[in-house]
Amino acid sequence: MTTLSCKVTSVEAITDTVYRVRIVPDAAFSFRAGQYLMVVMDERDKRPFLNGLDAG
Repeated sequence: MTTLSCKVTSVEAITDTVYRVRIVPDAAFSFRAGQYLMVVMDERDKRPFLNGLDAG
C-alpha cells in the first residue's frame, strides 16, 4: 500500500451529515476505477472511499 499525504483545501456541508472534502496530494499519483482511498484521520479513525472514475 502506498502512503500519500494530502492537504485539505475546502470542506463544504452537503447535508447535516454529509460533507464534501477537497484534498490536494503532495505528489502525483495514478488510480483506476474500482480502487479505493483509505483516509486516515488518526490510528482509530480510518475510512475507505471508492473511486468510481478512471483518470485516463
